[in-house]
Amino acid sequence: MALFASDLEAVIFIAAVVVIILILNKIITFIFEHSEKIPNKYKISVNFLFKIISLVVVLFLALNGFPSFQLDPTYAAILTGSVSTAIAFASSGTFSNIVAGFALMIIRPFEIDDVVKIGDDVGVVRTIKLTKTDIETFDNVIIARSNSEVISSKIVNYSLKLGKIKRFVDFKRKIQKAEEEFPPYDILKEDATEPSDVKLKDLFKTKVKNKKQNPKVHNFIFDMQFPYKRFRLIVEGIDKVCEKYKDVFGFLPRYQVINFALKITVKFRLMTLDPEQLFEFQPEFAKDVYTVIHKYNLP
Repeated sequence: MALFASDLEAVIFIAAVVVIILILNKIITFIFEHSEKIPNKYKISVNFLFKIISLVVVLFLALNGFPSFQLDPTYAAILTGSVSTAIAFASSGTFSNIVAGFALMIIRPFEIDDVVKIGDDVGVVRTIKLTKTDIETFDNVIIARSNSEVISSKIVNYSLKLGKIKRFVDFKRKIQKAEEEFPPYDILKEDATEPSDVKLKDLFKTKVKNKKQNPKVHNFIFDMQFPYKRFRLIVEGIDKVCEKYKDVFGFLPRYQVINFALKITVKFRLMTLDPEQLFEFQPEFAKDVYTVIHKYNLP
C-alpha cells in the first residue's frame, strides 16, 4: 500500500523532505564550523550518519510513496531495476568512496589534525569528508585523496593520543614506537641511550593525567643528505641546532644515519604537541641544518 493518495502528493511530500534535509544540513554545518567545544571526531560522525540517514529516508519514500508504482507491478519492477543499475554504476566511483568514508568513520585510523602518511603522502589531515580526505603537506600543498584510495593505501599515523593511555608502561611503549622505522635512540652518539624515564614520567603526569587537555604527540619524519667531508663536525653543529629547537617543539629533535652512499642520508624526527609548530618551524629547522652543512663545506 502506498504511503500517499496520489503521485502528485508523493512528489510534493518528497520534495519538501529534500528541502528540509538540505536546510538541516546547512544548520548542522554552520553549528560545527562555529563551535570549538564539539570534538572533530563527533562532527565527522554526525555528518556521516546524517547523510546516510537522509539517503535511506529519500529512497524509502521514493520506493513506497507513489501509488502508481504500488498498483502496477511493472512500474515497481522498472523503479527497482533503475535503482539497482544506478547503485551498480555508482559503485565504481562515488558510491565506493562513500562506503570507504563510512569505513573510515568506523575504523578511525586518523582524525583531523593528525600527522599521517597515506601511501607516499605525508602531512596533516585537514578535512575528512563523505567521499574524500584532504591532507596538507609541510610544503603547504593540499592533497585530496578519494576515500577508496585512502582505505586501500598503507596508513601510518604519527600522532599519538595521550588521553587514551592509562598506564605509564603503555605510554612509554607507544611514545617510543611512534614510527617503527625510527629507533628510540640516536646511533650517531657513543653514549646513545633511550629517553630518560624521569622525563617521560613528567610528561605522562602533566599531560596525560590532565583530562581537560587530552593532548596528542605529533611526529614529523624527514630525510636529509650530508656530505662525507667533516661529517663529525657537522654532527656537533646539528646537536646545537637540536638544542636550540628543543623549547620550540617541546621535545628534543632527534636524528640517525640511515644510509651511506654517494652521500650520507640522515633521518630527522621532530615531535610536538601542536602540529602547527611543524608548519611554522620545520622549514627554519631545516634551513639551520643546511647552514651548518655549508659552514663546514665551503671551499
